[in-house]
Amino acid sequence: MENVTLNKVYEKLVRLSREVEQMKHWMAEDFELADDVVLEIELSKKKPKKEFVSHEEMRKEFS
Repeated sequence: MENVTLNKVYEKLVRLSREVEQMKHWMAEDFELADDVVLEIELSKKKPKKEFVSHEEMRKEFS
């Protein structure tokens, strides 16, 4: 097992802290969906549920 100094642990913690702050900033931004995404959502809402693939069908195919 590699020896890890407190300095290395501290550096990693500082780096992680910065990354978490950046992620929090991204999550707080108010993004708008692209028009094509909004259109796809609206079209999918109009599809009958029987046209969708079930979770079990997906598991059978990809498991």
